[in-house]
Amino acid sequence: MDVQAFYNEVKHPPASLLADYPWLAPILPKGASLEGFLAAATYIVSPDITADGFVRQLLDAWYQQVGAELLTVPAARGLTFYQVLSLASIVERETGDNADRAKIAGVYQSRSKPNHETAGFLQSDPTIFFVNDSLQLASLPFGQWQSYVFWAPMASGKQLPATLPADLAGYNTYTSKGLIPGPICTPSVASIQAALNPDTKDGYLYFLAKKDGTTVFAKTYAEHLLNIKKYGS
Repeated sequence: MDVQAFYNEVKHPPASLLADYPWLAPILPKGASLEGFLAAATYIVSPDITADGFVRQLLDAWYQQVGAELLTVPAARGLTFYQVLSLASIVERETGDNADRAKIAGVYQSRSKPNHETAGFLQSDPTIFFVNDSLQLASLPFGQWQSYVFWAPMASGKQLPATLPADLAGYNTYTSKGLIPGPICTPSVASIQAALNPDTKDGYLYFLAKKDGTTVFAKTYAEHLLNIKKYGS
């Protein structure tokens, strides 16, 4: 398979592809890539599969996994499905525990609103890793991408450049307010459901992943610092 052709198609899906997926075209913003819609699964493919053929397998699997019902976001949610998917992608990178997904989605939902603690900034580390990885890949020849380890922690003290390309600036959630422009990964159905129904009832604005895999939450930064002192960062 021509992997460059595959990348080009998912990065810039052609109108001919979108026309064959009536569920996708209305929810995908103009100019957006297929990030977030490429389903994780085990695929059986023929040796001569084309890039376009594989893209279609991924999209078909995604729709089978998610289903039509979740694509219709209640007006009361106040978000488009693409925005829900973007929030869900952050939740996906923050936890693998289904019990914590809705609360983490609630934290980011609350952070996206102006408040005296976070002032509308999501302050999500996975989005920073996404920006860094995107910059690193852009500096590598395409043929070397397979050797790059995505989502690896950034080196201690390393920071993003002060000025980012326009298509990445919105993903720096420490300098850009509100939701990110698009998904940073393909979220699971559980994360999509959490983003559709975030748990905000306790007013949490912070969370910390403990070493045992569970998550502890806090309403204020002062409480968050106490959790860091107690459980480690």
